[in-house]
Amino acid sequence: MIYTTPTKNFFGISLFGDFNDLERLHKVIHHCADGYSENSSARKHLHDFAYEIRHAKQGDRERKILEVNPGDKNTYYGVSFPLPYYILSINLMQNSFATDRRLYQTATIWDLVSDLQETAIGTGSLEFAQCVDYWIFNTLLNQPRIIPGENLMSATRDKDHLTILADYAVYKFISIPAKKRLAQLGSVMNHIHPWTEDSKKAIQELTSKGKPPEEGDHLEFAMLDFKEW
Repeated sequence: MIYTTPTKNFFGISLFGDFNDLERLHKVIHHCADGYSENSSARKHLHDFAYEIRHAKQGDRERKILEVNPGDKNTYYGVSFPLPYYILSINLMQNSFATDRRLYQTATIWDLVSDLQETAIGTGSLEFAQCVDYWIFNTLLNQPRIIPGENLMSATRDKDHLTILADYAVYKFISIPAKKRLAQLGSVMNHIHPWTEDSKKAIQELTSKGKPPEEGDHLEFAMLDFKEW
């Protein structure tokens, strides 16, 4: 069973599961990525997400020994993601799943969705819970919501700058004091949404600093101070 917990300072979320859980999740992420055109940043983002999950299942990230039942201990493998990055990943998987409801994906995606909702509610932050509900149940790249069976290839904008805008949101989020982060999560996520003024301003800011949004550079989580998480 996959489960998540917020990190100490509410900057990120830690995802854990046994080897089989993460193996199944890794495959589903790649299948969801295949729903996007080859050079889209949506596809790249999901491939980066899958990369971290693969290393987690190999034991390269985090691990816990949990006693599920008295005397029955299991090893759970995990990895932590910045909250804006993780929420976007779930949203992109939902968008892809909405066009082609493969039965073998249903349980895994529902586990991610329901667990994220429970984690948000468990923090006691209404703003966090509302942000999660919006990003889970509304599509990012299309308005109105994608109808099952619609061609996602034609609906997705390839030059949507998702990768660099996700990085931009992560760095905005880490600059917020820990006690205020969850309350401002929704406004930070607006920088990623291609239909918002915040997104347009973010692209303008990045361009003015000489870092055009077409660049495919992706942040390395190791560059972030883990003590801030």
